[in-house]
Amino acid sequence: RPWAILPVVAVDLLVSFGPRVTLAPLAHAFGPAGNYDGFARRVVTELQMIDDINATAFVALGSPLARMPALTNGVLGGDIERGFLAGTFTSLPLAVLCLVVLGFVALSFLSVAWHRVLLRDVITQRPVDSAAFMPRGVGVQARRLVALACALGGLLLLVSLPFILLTVAGAVIGFGASGLLVVFASLPVFVGLLFFTFSVPAMVMDDLAVLASMRASFRVVRAYFWATVRFMFVTLIIALGLLVVFHALATNLPGLLLAVAGNAFIASGTLAATMLFYRDRVRHLGVMQPS
Repeated sequence: RPWAILPVVAVDLLVSFGPRVTLAPLAHAFGPAGNYDGFARRVVTELQMIDDINATAFVALGSPLARMPALTNGVLGGDIERGFLAGTFTSLPLAVLCLVVLGFVALSFLSVAWHRVLLRDVITQRPVDSAAFMPRGVGVQARRLVALACALGGLLLLVSLPFILLTVAGAVIGFGASGLLVVFASLPVFVGLLFFTFSVPAMVMDDLAVLASMRASFRVVRAYFWATVRFMFVTLIIALGLLVVFHALATNLPGLLLAVAGNAFIASGTLAATMLFYRDRVRHLGVMQPS
């Protein structure tokens, strides 16, 4: 099933060669920072720093849920002429820009869902038929991914809220140790991501709803905590190490295409390993749900 890596390839190619839509209209929507005083000026100044961000990259926004490292525009440097889909858009109307960003975000979750369903079919050795390339259930899984992102984001925000408020208060009054509070605010995020790292495999492999998948992931990580930490560490080292190699390759068009293909293969392999890790452990626990 070589087409199982196509969603990752499509994301990388779109980010690399798609149109460049900057967030400049949003960054400058509140006017010059000089029109404001104190904390408001600082916020507007920080907001204006996003004016050169490429909204097309939001197509890879769902990738952390799937741990799918996508190559970014940075690999192109100045060596490759941009634009198979051509064009840089820096002054779209704000409403149009918001619709474009929402479109790319929706596409990101669809690509992640498509990729995970294809990998599930590889792992479970489902028969190859006319629906093998675009299996049913991708839309359902994409909606579940959105709900999972909202649930995890809300949960982690709730846990980190006291540290966030203290950090903001420290920045307002000029408290020098506010950076230390940011570190403390990040700890619940890392712990949460660890304990819920198998939520997506649970949704796809066992066809679980959002809360049920979070519970299944929590039970697996709690029962196999250090095994999970070691597994996550090894897969992260593999992904990041090879990503450095792919960046080194992507200095010209053939090298970039080779890097995209290699990245898709490695990303799919690490994701499949994650799904297998979850399936084997959840079977040992005796809590596997019928798919």
